[in-house]
Amino acid sequence: MVSHDRDFLAIDAEWRAEGKVHVIAEMYIYANATIEQVMAQYDLSAAEVHAAIAYYDDHQSQFEAEERALQALIDQARVSSETRLVQLRARAEEIGRNKAIES
Repeated sequence: MVSHDRDFLAIDAEWRAEGKVHVIAEMYIYANATIEQVMAQYDLSAAEVHAAIAYYDDHQSQFEAEERALQALIDQARVSSETRLVQLRARAEEIGRNKAIES
């Protein structure tokens, strides 16, 4: 049930930390969902949805910078994983060759 006793016109740190603002704004802006669809999906009032979108709009460059930083970490992890996988495959081949020689 939506809580209407709280002033959601000021987005609090909890919403920001949990990523709610970003998810709500992206659903509305990029997925072309209606306010009503966002309200139904997240059990929010129209005021809460509008507040989240307004907050996102006012801080969009900050959200985008955070996304770029996160993408850089993901890319770095992917390269690290791929490098480690190549190392493990090479080691497995080496062990296989050593076992063949011992046989």
